[in-house]
Amino acid sequence: MPAQAKDEGRGFTITPPIFELTANPGDSRDEIISLYNQGDEDLSITVSVENLVPFGEAGQVQIVDNSTNDEKLPSLKDWIKVSKNEFKLKKGATENVDYTLSLPENASPGGHFASIVFSAGSGEISSGGAGAAAKIGALILLTVSGDINESAQITEFSPVQKIYLKNGNIDFNLKVENKGNVYIRPRGFMVINNVFGRKVAQVEVDGKNILPTATRKIPAQFAGKHLVGPYTVTLALNYGASNKTLNATTGFWVIPWIPTLIIVVVLLIIIIFRKRIGKALKILFGRENR
Repeated sequence: MPAQAKDEGRGFTITPPIFELTANPGDSRDEIISLYNQGDEDLSITVSVENLVPFGEAGQVQIVDNSTNDEKLPSLKDWIKVSKNEFKLKKGATENVDYTLSLPENASPGGHFASIVFSAGSGEISSGGAGAAAKIGALILLTVSGDINESAQITEFSPVQKIYLKNGNIDFNLKVENKGNVYIRPRGFMVINNVFGRKVAQVEVDGKNILPTATRKIPAQFAGKHLVGPYTVTLALNYGASNKTLNATTGFWVIPWIPTLIIVVVLLIIIIFRKRIGKALKILFGRENR
């Protein structure tokens, strides 16, 4: 899916929005980014290349320069050269921007991350005194071969609630920390077993890209139906070129309150009126035996 930037009738897309690349030190490769102006006016596009670092737990990235790269991730921007830094993108037109990725012979192994940022302005001055603009970036996720360290851990795996009072979607808090030097994408399954150890469901977990030093929340949900009692959930994820594994276990209860309330009320009625019910049964059967 192409990435989009829109601003009140001005909008453009880039394709592809993410480049996942591998290369050896000393390699050089050429790539192409396509821009399409889907707005109703011509745009002035400027192009820049910036380093990226992760922040937050939802997979966000932010642009940094070398002096503020507190995460100490290797730089990539200096290895990228774009074919044009400024150009006009007419409405309804498509423009290709070539870039060359040139790795030095001493390129450090592991992950290197940058963004080719496209800024669009109409050239018109708004009432606030500034030209309206929109920005969008193509992410470059480069893995340099060599001494690769693939390492991760599950920092949290638990149901959002321990007890559910009705059947429905059961969400889990799942977080994975990337402790290696390359980006990873954990994938796997949750297996849900009942109190007797019988598997009642298996749910796929499709993770997202996690950059080194980052911890990311991964969506995990189970659509529960006809559940009653305690359940155990076993999580198994795989990641990396060497297919490493991550495992965790948690549990939850489902106590549907309406059926449970009905059962409790019936039991209370039986307990309270058991003597009267017993006498009535004796009388009933006594008469029948005559």
